Amino acid sequence: QAANSASPSIVDIFLEHGANLHNSRAIHEALYWDTSADVIEMLDHLVKRGAGVNHLAIHMRGFHWGARPLNIAAEIGKLEPIRWLLEHGADPTATDRYGIPPCYNAQLFEKNEADELLSDAYNKKLRASSEGNANGDA
Repeated sequence: QAANSASPSIVDIFLEHGANLHNSRAIHEALYWDTSADVIEMLDHLVKRGAGVNHLAIHMRGFHWGARPLNIAAEIGKLEPIRWLLEHGADPTATDRYGIPPCYNAQLFEKNEADELLSDAYNKKLRASSEGNANGDA
């Protein structure tokens, strides 16, 4: 949980002592920072250190068990972290353990601007995928 309450230098200390970002929920936790600037700083640091933007968190309690970073970002509804995740390779069509894509999370939590952003990204990816299939590229 250092990712939602500590600085990047504290995260580095954990990593130097054997913490593993590859099967962690660090990106998921970082999304809970109060300000988008802090979220972006931590997300950037975590990805540079090896965390994955499409990681399915299996170590989270409750409803978030099996969520991806975009699912959580959609529920929170802050646009800057959502844009950052999309720009850094987060898949808007990847679903959580329930088969729910991030845009549906935004709808469920009535985050209308996040829903619009994620739905656009979702539809754009689906169109690109279907065009690739039509051209025999898939």
